[in-house]
Amino acid sequence: QALYVTSPSAVAGEGVGIRMSASSGSHEAVGIIGMVNNASGNSGSMTFHTYDGGATIPEVARFDNSGNLGLGVVPAQLLHIKSAAPDIRIEDSDGGYVDLNGANGNLELRADQGNAVGSSEISFFVDGGKKSVINANGCLGIFGSGATNTRSDMALTSGTAVSRRTN
Repeated sequence: QALYVTSPSAVAGEGVGIRMSASSGSHEAVGIIGMVNNASGNSGSMTFHTYDGGATIPEVARFDNSGNLGLGVVPAQLLHIKSAAPDIRIEDSDGGYVDLNGANGNLELRADQGNAVGSSEISFFVDGGKKSVINANGCLGIFGSGATNTRSDMALTSGTAVSRRTN
């Protein structure tokens, strides 16, 4: 058994959806799961809309026919996010988290902003090896052949000049 909902039109940008309403008596729509035709009319995108408290039910997410996901935008990449305050959180079950923010064209990477874990660091790995790290004290370590801590190859610390360490 299957439920088929067919779009009445193959025109690009038009489609069909399933509207969900609240049980509050007002029967206001609180969400829509929809399909929008692409230019060919033979493929489309899945759209998700939620009521924002205003006069509309704006689209909040879209999967296109290539599998790209757009949050707040028609996707141009595998994951495309558009917001007035774009912020991605990756949270560990032990309470630590990392935020990635892209407001105003700037990139901010915040490791353990709430200090839930302590002694956090931001590490950069290339070809399976750690090449650079910024630790909780603000020290920057840049590593060469096999070095893995801020006491090797080169270390930059606040208030001191660049120094090459060999110990």
